[in-house]
Amino acid sequence: MLHSKKSEVIGKIGFAPVPGGRPLLGGGVLGISRDSRKMEACREFLKWVYDEKTAATITCLGGYINHRKLTENMELLELYPWLEGMEEAFAAGWRRETERLSPGFNEFAFEDILGNAVRAAVSGIMTPEEAVKAAAERCGRELY
Repeated sequence: MLHSKKSEVIGKIGFAPVPGGRPLLGGGVLGISRDSRKMEACREFLKWVYDEKTAATITCLGGYINHRKLTENMELLELYPWLEGMEEAFAAGWRRETERLSPGFNEFAFEDILGNAVRAAVSGIMTPEEAVKAAAERCGRELY
């Protein structure tokens, strides 16, 4: 639509950070219940949904799966040029009054650490126990 020679919107669409530079974040989370009777199927689903190709497809359909490679995908950047600044927007964003409730706690950094641990465990890079231990050590170094 933006790049069609017959498009009536070429040059008429823009985007910018929200005023104040602190966007409100929201979204969903995928996880596996520890009581699941199909743990391996759940792991395979998470591997699939967080795969670069699947994440790109979901993004093309209007969703968003946080995957660093998406910001290098020229097809996606042509469709959604604001993806290039998503990481910075997430870093500046907030969900609730975490600072007031827990002064000095960086919720974004915590979620990044936890997300990396889950990804490492699901992809088989680490056992779940190793991933939790590594995340706890990283939290101790980076959050407090």
